[in-house]
Amino acid sequence: MRSRWAVALLLVAACNGESEAEPTTTTTTTTTSYGHIEERYEGEGPEVVVLGDSLTVHSREALRKALDGYSVKVGAMVGEGLSGGPWSSFVGYPIMPTTARSYAKDDPAVAVLALGTNDAWSSGLSLPAAQEAWRAMTSEFASSCIVGVTVTESTTAANYSIEEARGINALMLADSDQVVDWRQRADVTAPDGIHLTEQGREVRAEEIRDAVEAC
Repeated sequence: MRSRWAVALLLVAACNGESEAEPTTTTTTTTTSYGHIEERYEGEGPEVVVLGDSLTVHSREALRKALDGYSVKVGAMVGEGLSGGPWSSFVGYPIMPTTARSYAKDDPAVAVLALGTNDAWSSGLSLPAAQEAWRAMTSEFASSCIVGVTVTESTTAANYSIEEARGINALMLADSDQVVDWRQRADVTAPDGIHLTEQGREVRAEEIRDAVEAC
């Protein structure tokens, strides 16, 4: 999968003319400004996987710091939701459910699902599809502690469906073993109510750590 990701990311970066998005490849990660699907764990301790979108992409370093003492693997892509997104359309399969299936083979102690914002924000994604994807992903992690990170219900961003966000959150709240509640967090988000301030990245990472520790 790694070579396919590298090629896909290079192609999109080239098409967009974005030189800053050129991938930097290490022994563990293929990463760009668009995200990263890590293939190996980093760190020592109980295994934790984190699946997310741009909020996770941009707070990856804060997560690494907060989850010191754990062995962590992160799969996060800008624009992706539970059920799909632009990268899923590009590669021809649902990225996050596919990544969940792959990560679940490790039987991690904790699975953090920080997805759903783009399902509520994209007209091409639906609440039923998001709910179905959530159930499929959590069933993959049947023996893991599930940490759900809810999505905002307080944004005025164009095309964002508060109703769909509430539906996604209701399922997360019902099905997760631990919850990081991000429904009303204007204190640590940008004016759009979605993207994180620098402080927000730290706070979100710390709250994820607290939920992981509570598992």
